[in-house]
Amino acid sequence: MTGLLGMSLGAVASAEPAPPARQAPAAHPASTAPSPRLLHELATGKRRLADVMDPSTGLLFMDHCDRPGEDASTKEDRHVCPGELAKFTRERWTEIAEAIEHADAEHLTCTQNACRVGGAGEWDPVYHFTFGPRGVRGIAIDDEVLVGAGEIAAEHARQARQLAQLAACH
Repeated sequence: MTGLLGMSLGAVASAEPAPPARQAPAAHPASTAPSPRLLHELATGKRRLADVMDPSTGLLFMDHCDRPGEDASTKEDRHVCPGELAKFTRERWTEIAEAIEHADAEHLTCTQNACRVGGAGEWDPVYHFTFGPRGVRGIAIDDEVLVGAGEIAAEHARQARQLAQLAACH
């Protein structure tokens, strides 16, 4: 009798529709998820930076890379809101796009929230793309080849603090 009751309950239970499976929300919409493909599309003009940038906060651009012949005053921190994006693209994007296009798989890597491009050798800057839930949140250029691990960690911590404090665009 127990077997028959078990079979009957099993038949009733299987006749009811299964509850919908709960899926965790994606960290990024698929169109703005960090990937080498996304960066290549941006570099080649198949995608626009405006399409993958959070319009409410814009992005934070930080150029902290020492280049031959430059002094320390050339470092730049710039909050780029949608209204300033065209100017930023004209002034800075060519250098960034070329780095993406010339990077091999070892020097263009992405994680769930960031991509790293460059750093192949001496004086080859590293471009860090930081992503938030709604797209690109920051682009930082720094030099990781000629400095020590402690300096790199300190620079990345400083960049993370700046990104965390990124204000809304007006």
